[in-house]
Amino acid sequence: MIDRFDKAGADSILVVTPFYSAPPQRGAVDYFVKLGGRTKRPFLIYHIPGRAGFTLSVDTLAAIKAALPHFVGLKNTDTDVGFVTGALARLRPRFSDLCRPRTPTLPMLGIGGCGMMITASNVAPRLVSQLYETFAKGDIDGAIALNLKLYPLFRGVALETSPIPVKYMLKRLGVLKANEHRSPLVPASPEVERELDKVLAQIGLA
Repeated sequence: MIDRFDKAGADSILVVTPFYSAPPQRGAVDYFVKLGGRTKRPFLIYHIPGRAGFTLSVDTLAAIKAALPHFVGLKNTDTDVGFVTGALARLRPRFSDLCRPRTPTLPMLGIGGCGMMITASNVAPRLVSQLYETFAKGDIDGAIALNLKLYPLFRGVALETSPIPVKYMLKRLGVLKANEHRSPLVPASPEVERELDKVLAQIGLA
């Protein structure tokens, strides 16, 4: 698969952590070094412990980087600020962390995260991009204010398993024609729908 993306001209390659098998850390090193060795393009890992049930350590990242110089970063959903700080301290300057978790997004940027790739941007892309741009300009007070404005949405997209809340809100906003899900996911419950309607009103999108 990586070979195919490589030949197609992908700018970089992103690979999710193993799931279900729960390998030891040395197994993760072997796995990613072998995969990354199939390409010369920038190689990134999608670190999503909540879905994959597997957490990388900073030592593991350092071992992968030592064997794979073009390992350049994480798409990271771990909310552990210490983990991200440790990774950046060990692996910079040629290593980046893309923030994905919602509520600690601003703190992750504050410790050196290079960007945001978060679920809430599906619902309010302009506000989310404005948060990053405000922070990047050095307007910390403005970024804090936007983060607080977006907090109801950050909470709302986590009320049920993603993308259940997102699809409901996108239908309410007229982006989606139908609120459809592939089993075993199901549409939001009436109680969650009411909460999400409040969220849209709170952030000015109702």
